[in-house]
Amino acid sequence: MGQLSIVVTCTDRKTLLPASGLSARELPQGSLPERADTWRARLRSFDGERRALRDLYKGEAWRRSLDVEKKATELNLAPTMYVASAGLGLRQVDEVAPGYAATFATGHADSVAESAGGARQWWSALSAGPAALALADLPRRPTLIVLSAAYAVPLADDLRALASTNPDVLVVGAVQPMPGARHVVANRALRAELRGTAMSLNQRMAQAWLDRLDGRPLTAPELFPEWDRWVERVQQPEIWDRTPISDETAIQAIRSMIATNDRLTWSPALRQFRDSGYACEQKRFKRLFAKASEER
Repeated sequence: MGQLSIVVTCTDRKTLLPASGLSARELPQGSLPERADTWRARLRSFDGERRALRDLYKGEAWRRSLDVEKKATELNLAPTMYVASAGLGLRQVDEVAPGYAATFATGHADSVAESAGGARQWWSALSAGPAALALADLPRRPTLIVLSAAYAVPLADDLRALASTNPDVLVVGAVQPMPGARHVVANRALRAELRGTAMSLNQRMAQAWLDRLDGRPLTAPELFPEWDRWVERVQQPEIWDRTPISDETAIQAIRSMIATNDRLTWSPALRQFRDSGYACEQKRFKRLFAKASEER
């Protein structure tokens, strides 16, 4: 039986509502390090309900993350899974935490930073806190990192430190080069083959990689040309065929989304809108979302 560390990123959707003070939008004005210190203090002092992270997150993307862990267990890889979170730092999946709202995605009411440099600084602050865990602190064993695009830049330095001491690191997802680690780049042309939503594509790619191990090491050299040949055979580039929509109809659709989720912000709403097959330019949608929100 082998051993495998799995690192996945958290999801916006949770089974607990954000506790009072634990939404990034509620942080006071100040420098980023000051805001990070305030955030950590609020997490430490919170005395309400907490849940294991595997039960705190929800949604299709999170279910697919748990499927990666399940697949590794079926392969007798004895996985230990960790979650990288803009609100919590790096945590083991069975640790407990309260409901919170914090994201590296920009343009969101609960964004922790509005630039790549700020996101890296925030992640560094979380990783340096009391009892914090960094990627480089993980056991020196095969490590599979399923990385969403929003986390690629904040975790880059942490990943470089991990790869400098661990030669058996595989990153699945993101499109930027991942320094020092073997990398399987996110590829939306695999959606038709792997099914599911774009939000969970990285997890399904990671599961497909594990399916191909057949007893071989996680980063066995021959796996990469095998993967490339498979991708070449099955990929189907997506052709966008979204329907134009009037301002009035778009506002009605936005109101329906807000009625379902009153904490919804324009960026995830736009993804949901486009996934429904409608076309709308980003600046226009942001303006319409603001109008729909004001008229509630």
